[in-house]
Amino acid sequence: MERRIIVISAVSFTTGGPLAILQGCLSYLDESDLHNKYRIIAIVSDKELFSYKNIEYIEIPKVQGRWLYRLYLENVYFYFLSKKMRPYLWFSLQITPNVCAERRVVYMHNPTPFYKWKIIDLFRGYKYVMYALFYKYIYRLNIRRNNIIVVQQEWLRQAFSRMFNIPYERFVVAYPLKNQNISFNTNGSSSSNKICQFFFPAVPRPFKNFEVICAAVDVLKKRGVYNYRVVLTIDGTENSYSKYVYRKYRHLKNIIWTGLLPQEKVFSYYRESTCLIFPSKLETWGLPISEFSAYNKPMLVADLPYAHETASGASLVYFFSPDNALELADQMGNIINNDLNSLKAVPLIEKKDPFSCSWSELFDYLLNDKIL
Repeated sequence: MERRIIVISAVSFTTGGPLAILQGCLSYLDESDLHNKYRIIAIVSDKELFSYKNIEYIEIPKVQGRWLYRLYLENVYFYFLSKKMRPYLWFSLQITPNVCAERRVVYMHNPTPFYKWKIIDLFRGYKYVMYALFYKYIYRLNIRRNNIIVVQQEWLRQAFSRMFNIPYERFVVAYPLKNQNISFNTNGSSSSNKICQFFFPAVPRPFKNFEVICAAVDVLKKRGVYNYRVVLTIDGTENSYSKYVYRKYRHLKNIIWTGLLPQEKVFSYYRESTCLIFPSKLETWGLPISEFSAYNKPMLVADLPYAHETASGASLVYFFSPDNALELADQMGNIINNDLNSLKAVPLIEKKDPFSCSWSELFDYLLNDKIL
């Protein structure tokens, strides 16, 4: 009997978090027994990035950044490809393609439509403003043809449900997994440091909001506070945004500019640091929050819906306005002085069905004949 086909399409994923999502998905399908029941075909930009022996690949190179070509692929090429392949499940990890399949699923992991940009962002990283303006229209294409829509958090389920007027029940929340290849040695570190260390690991994007940390350091300088350091994973060479931040604040001696770090080094800094600062204005998850919470140390995080959900269950958290450098400086000063009274435990958020916390649970749900 011919096996039914599962298609995983992610033709523009080559780096960072999106690639990690694709690798996690294909790794699960490769190792599970689903490959014995289904032909699993992945549509990717570069098959050399993958080595899963139970996955077939269709390679379409040079897609990233070519939006007209991308829209042609998603709406024309994939349509005729799906007519030929006749897949049982087409699972897109990007936008919704125009395809023929018994089950159509999209993984909406980009919260860009909710980014509240400012005029100055046009000069620091204009393409992110363009994404904020137009991504909701790109997401809207074919979205009602999906049987199921996957998101990473409850606030996204509610927000996308309202934005596109799609029933809440057609969304499933799928929490991302921690990287299984990293050893979570939470033995510690900050007690061995003689100086208070704050840490913010992120790639340089305008919505990551590095400048509020730098402005808070400037406030502490004016107050005569110097017995601490802040480690930022940029150095001004990455892009125009990091260049702007570095040039404006490079005079602050309490800031250590490391540049981008490998993951192992990030976890080393977790162990060494006293406190995580996470001021990002836009995230689907905010993985450093959940990673750092394993160390049961203080965290100062943006007072935004994603952060409250990601920090759920953490014991030492303060939520600050991501635009208020004075508030952040006050809380940094408290931690420098070992005053933790303003830090609170974050209540666990009730998980509402449909919900999954692993690729196994998610595919069990997507392939369940009873849900459609």
